Amino acid sequence: MNIEHIKILTETIKQAEESESFFDDNGFNIESFTHSCGTASCIGGYAVALAKDMDVRSGNLTGIAEDFEAVARDYLGLSYSEGVDLFYPEHDNWAEIDKNAAIKVLENLIETGVVDWSIVNDVSQD
Repeated sequence: MNIEHIKILTETIKQAEESESFFDDNGFNIESFTHSCGTASCIGGYAVALAKDMDVRSGNLTGIAEDFEAVARDYLGLSYSEGVDLFYPEHDNWAEIDKNAAIKVLENLIETGVVDWSIVNDVSQD
């Protein structure tokens, strides 16, 4: 696990909440994203942008990676199963997973080394 990169990702998402970003008052707004990374709160998309030294606020990740999950997982130093747990939580509506939930899960990952969506109210991995 690459704790330093997870910290950078967490700080990037925190900064994004204070500026123009892919998040709005209702959570992550996938509609504003040119290429859907397909991961909850776009944790994977942000990680790929950081791995590729791109401006994560540009909203355009088209063509930068064929396998978003693998690039994001490698950048964060996660195993395949950890990546699945982080990027694809078992939850009916990922739009309900807002930036604060993403930050909380990432901070918990830094502290415990475990991906645990159950720490976030109403967003749990069954």
